[in-house]
Amino acid sequence: MIRDLGQNESRQTAGRFLYNKCMNAISSFFRQIKLILTGERKPHADNPRDFAFEDWKMALVAAKDAVGDKRLGLLAAGIAYFATFAFFPLVAVGVAVSSFIISEESLSTVVTSLEIYLPSDIASLVTTQLENALKSQSASTLIAIFGILLALFSVSGATQNLISAGNVAYERKESRGLVELRLTSLGLLLSGLVGGTFIIGLLLLDQSLLVSFGMTESIAWAVSLLRWIVIAGLIGVMLAIFYRYGPDRPHAKWQWVTWGSVIASVIWLIGTVLFFIYARFFANFSESYSLFAGIIVLMTWFNLTAFIVLLGAEINYRLEQQTVRKTTK
Repeated sequence: MIRDLGQNESRQTAGRFLYNKCMNAISSFFRQIKLILTGERKPHADNPRDFAFEDWKMALVAAKDAVGDKRLGLLAAGIAYFATFAFFPLVAVGVAVSSFIISEESLSTVVTSLEIYLPSDIASLVTTQLENALKSQSASTLIAIFGILLALFSVSGATQNLISAGNVAYERKESRGLVELRLTSLGLLLSGLVGGTFIIGLLLLDQSLLVSFGMTESIAWAVSLLRWIVIAGLIGVMLAIFYRYGPDRPHAKWQWVTWGSVIASVIWLIGTVLFFIYARFFANFSESYSLFAGIIVLMTWFNLTAFIVLLGAEINYRLEQQTVRKTTK
């Protein structure tokens, strides 16, 4: 009896503690919003979160105007063009790496997951590439490693186009040498591949798979929901890394690249979901483009993605223009 009373008291104390923490966090959030909406301009701010509403308004309006002035849409189309060519070597790289841990029998699980999350045209295109690559993969580890290095080198060309577009957004001219630029593009590409691998793994970790591992339905549902928050965080981190190290400029302080990456991540997630819903349930690309439907849908999605990435870079740049403080290291 005494033990039960002690446990109840402990639970009540923990509940009050969590309640107070939540209420303090909510109060702090609304105080911050009030300061943003009613405060005066702060040209000496050390962080975009200290800006007033007028600072944010000026930055966002300038970013909107720059979309046309800098032709970010045209630059995004060029990135999408090269990204589409880079897609097939990337699939070969993925298969070459996964061939050490995946069998042809396991391909059906991957295909099922692709069909759940991707429009049918893209899913069929990726599935075909996976099947062809698995059937033609070399048994020689040395040849596989050489093929991976060669593919990474060629795919880094697409990353260089993204870097060039980032320079336009930040109004910088490329001055790095060929070797430094190639190493930078390879570094960004490798970080993107690592992040992308984690994201694909999280997508495959759906509720049914978690239940098969022995989790209860409720825990599996909570974990499958939580993974989307982790995916959004990974996308934001990858974008922040690109904004900091991609353009040819002194490395910006992290607070001056995170806001654009967060905004771009949210827009990208919403835009991707809406585009996939449209491509899956409303559009019929197969009737218009026949065998090329998968490539067209993929290129359109790459175009959307590239535009949002450049928009995030432009927002970061315009936020930096609102302060007289030093924003780089």
